[in-house]
Amino acid sequence: MEFDPRFRIDRRENGEKRAEYSYHYNGRRVSAREEEHYHAPNAPDYEELRSSYTEQDGTDALFREPEDDAPPKGLKKLPFLRKKTEKEQSSVSDAEAEDAAVSPEDGAGSPESPKRARLKIFSRLHKAEDLDDEPASHDFERDPDESPVNFGSYLTSLVAGILLRLRGNIPADSTSDTMSDQDEDLGPELAPMPASKYYGSQIYSLRLRTRLALLMLLLLTYLSLGLPVPGMLQYLNVTVAACMALQFTIMLLALDVVTTAFTNAIHGKFGADSLAVVSCLVTTLDALAVLNAESVFRHVPFCAVSSFSLFGVMLSSLLSARGIRKSLRVPAIGKKVYAVTSETNITDRDVTLLKSARPVIGFVRRMEEAPIDESLFRRISPLIFLVSLVFSVLTAIIRRSPSNILYILSAILTPAVPFTSLLAFALPFFVGSHRIFGSGAALAGWSGISDIGYSKNLIVTDRDLFPSENIAIDNVRIFADYDADKVISYAGSMITESRSGLASAFALLMEENNCEAVRIDNMQVLAGGGFKGMAEGHRILCGCSDLMRLMNVRIPYRLISETSVLLAIDEVLYGIFNIKYTADPKVRKALVSLMRSNRHPIFAIRDFNITPEFIHECFDVATDGYDFPPYMDRFPISEAKPSAGSQIAGVVCREGLGPLTDLADTGRSIFVTSRLNTILTVAASALGLLISFIRLLASGYAGVSFTLMMLLLLSLPVLVLGIFTNTVN
Repeated sequence: MEFDPRFRIDRRENGEKRAEYSYHYNGRRVSAREEEHYHAPNAPDYEELRSSYTEQDGTDALFREPEDDAPPKGLKKLPFLRKKTEKEQSSVSDAEAEDAAVSPEDGAGSPESPKRARLKIFSRLHKAEDLDDEPASHDFERDPDESPVNFGSYLTSLVAGILLRLRGNIPADSTSDTMSDQDEDLGPELAPMPASKYYGSQIYSLRLRTRLALLMLLLLTYLSLGLPVPGMLQYLNVTVAACMALQFTIMLLALDVVTTAFTNAIHGKFGADSLAVVSCLVTTLDALAVLNAESVFRHVPFCAVSSFSLFGVMLSSLLSARGIRKSLRVPAIGKKVYAVTSETNITDRDVTLLKSARPVIGFVRRMEEAPIDESLFRRISPLIFLVSLVFSVLTAIIRRSPSNILYILSAILTPAVPFTSLLAFALPFFVGSHRIFGSGAALAGWSGISDIGYSKNLIVTDRDLFPSENIAIDNVRIFADYDADKVISYAGSMITESRSGLASAFALLMEENNCEAVRIDNMQVLAGGGFKGMAEGHRILCGCSDLMRLMNVRIPYRLISETSVLLAIDEVLYGIFNIKYTADPKVRKALVSLMRSNRHPIFAIRDFNITPEFIHECFDVATDGYDFPPYMDRFPISEAKPSAGSQIAGVVCREGLGPLTDLADTGRSIFVTSRLNTILTVAASALGLLISFIRLLASGYAGVSFTLMMLLLLSLPVLVLGIFTNTVN
């Protein structure tokens, strides 16, 4: 704090009495004098005022310690899932606390009183437990004395669940499209924390069964390709029986997928999982025909090909469960959460992404809505089966071999069920959700990703560029012929009333010096970069140096900088507050990412010091493509709220532009990749069906090796695109 009595710009008489002050700045006393301060009628609590502009983003206070909640009373678990023991509950709770170390700068929040209700579970995720492939410090710890789910009780409860579904007591499938979800009474939505625990409790079993199924599939493939085998396996009948047994084992390991596909087909929801199960049944019947009928063509059945398709459905279930669990962790374990929605009423430029502090209601439910590949195969799977059946009949008639109808049908149907039929979305979603988890961001399933994918604009606010902890008051100059407390009160009241990024620093300054807020009447935003209003009968003007020049206020150029906040009372300058901005490297990276993306950033910045020139100097980035609306137009844009009908597309739990751009870029990448993968998967299904049909017509034979190789080659592009999701935009 400096007082400069020699600098007099108010043209007062030399004989006027100067005031003394009782003022502290950074813990130092400037002078001593008591004075009555004006107490505003609605003076805010400074602790509350400061917290409203200051976000906790430290390494120790980022995530709250998750409580060990009991299973929700409203959660209606599937019949074969047993209740967790007390040891499991404590183990999960400890793991959630360890997750706080994953992203030490994140902050997210969940409702204080989460609604307890029935969770709508993915039909493909009916059995699993969680031991994610994460760093060891973040894995769930299991009790060494506790064994996994008992297989006998699993089978018993699964049969009971099927009977209940057929009677209509349990919804046969919860992965229906969004339009049908609106007609279903789902009850209150489950909070992210219990939903995350639910999915986390499933992954271990599903991952174990998937690994065992992979081993069985490799052995089945070895036998089917006719590679050297010992002993009795050299006989065709023994090989066929062994293939049947291995396929039955794989179906048993995927029993939740099989039963779900069966009940879905009964209720008219014939999807990719149902098509894979039907393919396995057809190859099993073909194998039985080879063993029991002498008039059929002697061949190795296509059990390896159909089991490969069923294994793809299991793998998609595992990846979906892990991706959903990882996404739900973000709003479940944090202190502060921001919702990202897509809005159409903010600007005239298409769809705009908006970050706001609205509740995360709808996040869990949108996470569980059917993705694009599952919805599409629900429509085309019956057609694929019918076309395969017609082509098989035509081939049998043309080749005059009606006794080989099962062989022909299995040869045409099995390549029509791609291995990646349900991996088109599950794989990129798994990769993307794990990538942005470290940034403190999560996507609301395919529905939220679709909203982000169609968005063209992104609203950037003060705290996205400079969080509150990156802004501080460097030094203050108050001229000696006016009360310093009044100057600080007027400046702090104007800035906090504007709700700009400077509000936190000025609120802290007022608190340190015991200054009371004053009432600001007729406050107006000025185009030059600042505000004016009335306080205690005085005309207050607060803004940058350009505004002071426009308002004919004399300013000392040698005492101000490009980031100074100036305060004039009755058109006389009395206070200069020099602001220090600290650039965050992550924000710079986000700005560069915005420039390279196809998304149009709109800088609705209320801080009049932040200009394109300042951003260029501070972050060393080009600002040619940035959209800075006129200063007065920024306030309506920055005040935009989510519309009543908008649904949540994602959540971020950290201040700054980095998490928001990571969410937008990753969501866009998953959106593009999933649509492209779905097109490739449908094309692979059509090509596999047609190639097998033509080959059978031409030569009358299609071997397992040819069909399996064709299935792998057609699935390869989907796998490559899914793994390298982040490179697609």
